[in-house]
Amino acid sequence: MIGRVSHARRWAPAVLLLVATSCAGQATQPSSPSNPPAFGGTSAAAAAGWPTYHRDLSRSGYDPTTSSILPTQRIWVSPLLDGQLFAEPLVAANRVLVATEDDSVYALDAKTGRQVWRTHLGEPVPQSQLPCGDIDPLGITGTPVIDPPAGRLWVVAFVQPGRHELVGLDLADGSIRSRRSVDPPQADPRALQQRSALALSRGVVYVP
Repeated sequence: MIGRVSHARRWAPAVLLLVATSCAGQATQPSSPSNPPAFGGTSAAAAAGWPTYHRDLSRSGYDPTTSSILPTQRIWVSPLLDGQLFAEPLVAANRVLVATEDDSVYALDAKTGRQVWRTHLGEPVPQSQLPCGDIDPLGITGTPVIDPPAGRLWVVAFVQPGRHELVGLDLADGSIRSRRSVDPPQADPRALQQRSALALSRGVVYVP
């Protein structure tokens, strides 16, 4: 199923049910040119968004700037995206950042749903080439993390022929600023799945 992102009035980012997966487990079901933004270095800038899974490092899912999300009313639906969505959408600088299993990252205007940019990080790996799992193809599964002061989004993509790469994207235009392998030495990446959300603390990105 190809994913779309919908947006509700008094919007809070959609929370997807996440289950750790392995060869013995089952995955969850998926959800279905402008001026560049300014990225300040204050904590207030981060507080106004949703930069990590469940918003903060404690994974509280709580937004103190929103008193209530009820009643909800859909105000936009995104353009058709190129793959399934398992990663939680994030928010920064009035943009919704969405990652797909087709190894693409989209930036959507938070007010209109219009696509601002899209970056394709590589070709995902078909399930037929993997020893286990039920996501087909397998691309970006774990929720990315945003570093608002640096203006970066960090994401792990699983790309052909079967390797996990940590990629740093410029939030303003989606350009690739950093890229490196994160596969453990002597491990078979095809038997692994980067499923858990990334974390950021004091400028260090953690890949669980």
